[in-house]
Amino acid sequence: MRLNRKTERLAEQFEETFELWKDARAQAFNKQHASEIRPVVGQVSVAMAQTTEVFDTLAKQLLDPDKT
Repeated sequence: MRLNRKTERLAEQFEETFELWKDARAQAFNKQHASEIRPVVGQVSVAMAQTTEVFDTLAKQLLDPDKT
């Protein structure tokens, strides 16, 4: 899923940045912004996976409605 790849890349970029940027300002940024984003992205990922499952189920039912 494209969102998962983008999420992984964002996490990699955060890690690369914080390897170089280790001062109080970096910690404040991480605490204020990065820590807020991670759970939200995780929730969106779960919701997208669930939506994909629903769409797959609906597509199967449309192809063969007698199997429901």
